[in-house]
Amino acid sequence: MVRGDDALLTAGFHAFEPETGLRWTDGDAMLPATMFDGFQGPSELVIHLGGTAR
Repeated sequence: MVRGDDALLTAGFHAFEPETGLRWTDGDAMLPATMFDGFQGPSELVIHLGGTAR
């Protein structure tokens, strides 16, 4: 499980906000390939959104 304060979340992400427990994206967030090391075969990615804005 990857949490919002994970140091790997950099490209397309704003800094983690410890007071709210959130990390916002700039709309173009990328998950690093290293997060998927060790997975083989089909996998499922589940993303929990804390909110959206326009």
